[in-house]
Amino acid sequence: MILLEKLIALNMNYFLRNKDLKIFSFWDCTFNKGQWTGDDIAFCNLATKNGFKLYANIESTMIHHGSYGYKGRYGDGLMNKNEK
Repeated sequence: MILLEKLIALNMNYFLRNKDLKIFSFWDCTFNKGQWTGDDIAFCNLATKNGFKLYANIESTMIHHGSYGYKGRYGDGLMNKNEK
């Protein structure tokens, strides 16, 4: 069983329903305790809450597309200023 199938089986209450369509809400943005949580973090929270381990490649360059394309490497933000 793959990750998404396991999450569905464990969290049936996450379904958004109408009369003809059933959609699982994996990537809901949330606002909780004054903090905005984007869809990526919401998915990671759902996965870890259900016992999945997460791994990240922090050295890859990526672009986040929105109103502006932010480009960078996450690992660079973890470096000490003297290491750059």
